[in-house]
Amino acid sequence: MQKRAAPPFARISTMNVYLLGLLSLVGCGLTHAEGQIHFSGPSTGDWEALKKQLPGRLFQGSPFAQPCFSQTFNSTSCDRVRLGYLDELTRSNNSGAYIQPQWETCQRSGEQCLLDSSNPNSTIPSSSPFQCQSGSIPDYFIDVHEAKDVSLAFAFSKKTGVPLIVKNTGHDYKGRSSAPHSLALWVCPIFIPESSFILR
Repeated sequence: MQKRAAPPFARISTMNVYLLGLLSLVGCGLTHAEGQIHFSGPSTGDWEALKKQLPGRLFQGSPFAQPCFSQTFNSTSCDRVRLGYLDELTRSNNSGAYIQPQWETCQRSGEQCLLDSSNPNSTIPSSSPFQCQSGSIPDYFIDVHEAKDVSLAFAFSKKTGVPLIVKNTGHDYKGRSSAPHSLALWVCPIFIPESSFILR
């Protein structure tokens, strides 16, 4: 077996990524008024321009449980969600899921799109009058592959005022990896164990 070195971007430490994320919030146009955060949100044209700069890597955020609300509860998509709903590995590999589902919920407004964590097969949470709302799931995610992706995100955040967050596997127990109406740097795919780079 020949072992090859991890690509340079895979050597980024989690702490460095979090620090970059926190630094981006400084000067991104956030203002506080009566306890609420306001920002001049990006236009459709802004999102389209960013999408062109990140071909195939900018995607719209959606709650993990959304297929159980937008399709029938017994659909194939909802079955996959229900089967993996309590599994941390499934959750960590899904951009719209968090290990602690409360961080999928907007704490201020109560908006959410959750199944029953004690019984994901219960249809009650996805029945009327309940609705699937985005909660604290970021509006968009960038699937980070290289340093340029992060630079583009910082520039976009500075220009438009959209909050920028960093999401690895979604196990930040303080909820810093989710925020409503934000842009997320999804770095989970780049944190691959060194042993994964073995040529067979």
